[in-house]
Amino acid sequence: PRFNFKNLNESGNLLFWSVALTAFYGLAWLEELLPNHKLDGSK
Repeated sequence: PRFNFKNLNESGNLLFWSVALTAFYGLAWLEELLPNHKLDGSK
């Protein structure tokens, strides 16, 4: 079949957002586990 750049672009965007959201929530989850919140200066 003919190579479809539009499908590749949509798949790439989906993969990018999946990784980005996973990393974002993963970091937030790790910060909840850490005893000392280095990024939170109010506590």
